[in-house]
Amino acid sequence: MRKQVSRSHAQAMGLCLLLAAGAAVSCAGEAPGPASAATPIPDMTCQPVPANHSPLPPRRWNDCVGAFTFQNGNSYRGEFHHGKRDGFGVLAIRAIGASDYNDIEWDEPALYIGDFGSGRLNGYGLLIGKSGAAYAGTFKDNIAQLDLVRKECRGEVSADWTDCIGTYRFPDGNVYRGEFAHGLPDGMGMLQVKAMGTSDATQVRLPMPGAYVGEFKKGKLSAQGAVVMSSGGYFGRFSDNRFRPGRPDSPLRGARAGPAGAAGASDK
Repeated sequence: MRKQVSRSHAQAMGLCLLLAAGAAVSCAGEAPGPASAATPIPDMTCQPVPANHSPLPPRRWNDCVGAFTFQNGNSYRGEFHHGKRDGFGVLAIRAIGASDYNDIEWDEPALYIGDFGSGRLNGYGLLIGKSGAAYAGTFKDNIAQLDLVRKECRGEVSADWTDCIGTYRFPDGNVYRGEFAHGLPDGMGMLQVKAMGTSDATQVRLPMPGAYVGEFKKGKLSAQGAVVMSSGGYFGRFSDNRFRPGRPDSPLRGARAGPAGAAGASDK
């Protein structure tokens, strides 16, 4: 019965589940199995920005994955469509203050992990502050909506980590920040990947260090997401940690709010 399970055992079980999802060793201490055959992955990297570029991403960045640092210090990694942040991405927020239609700011340095539309925070996302405060909810035109709630995970990682936002560092160097359910990454999140190689159903690896931002299910890359590496990237559908070509549009994309964005907006 649950009441008879010790706290240390519960923590060990939660850790075991996490390791099965993405660490370099299995729960039983066995060596990982051979990697599956590599799935052909398209090169969806945004083209390099010319030296005399404007303070905004170029409009020719369409249906691609890239990184861009804005004039206010905020830096973005993720999907671009028609020169705007659009799709899944992560924004390192360094601008301090209150967000409005044109600017994204917070009361402390923070990470936003989630959905973008028309260059702005539009849809579901997480805000994780430098202090450890973590929030989840809906955003519209950069503004947090009434459903934004604080929900950081408490204590050591365990099966009790459910409906909360936490951080876990895997033995292979990968670091996950995002939502958990029953001790597993589940929901919206970002996995910084240092393990190199080919992903399989038990491990997440990339050809070079990078990050996956998007949806997780039972500890694995699942549904929609984007991968951004120092040289290369792609977005689409994932299942059992693997990229699956030919994805349909994300259901989140159709649900995003926000207008197309007025010309001349600072889009920071």
